[in-house]
Amino acid sequence: MLALDEAARRFVAATRQRGATIAEALAQAGVPMPLGSSAVYNPATGQLIVRHHPEGHRQVKGWLAKGK
Repeated sequence: MLALDEAARRFVAATRQRGATIAEALAQAGVPMPLGSSAVYNPATGQLIVRHHPEGHRQVKGWLAKGK
């Protein structure tokens, strides 16, 4: 299993190559991004910051843990 921070970096790199935002990439991966939710990567800290309801957080964590 990949460490979450390593998975997040891979996810961000792949997303940037496609020219998509983090939120767009999550939505395309099947993680719903309802009004009020957001996902932003902070390259200075290496953190993927997700604002979502608890189930959305579980979906994002599970998706990243798979190394997508």
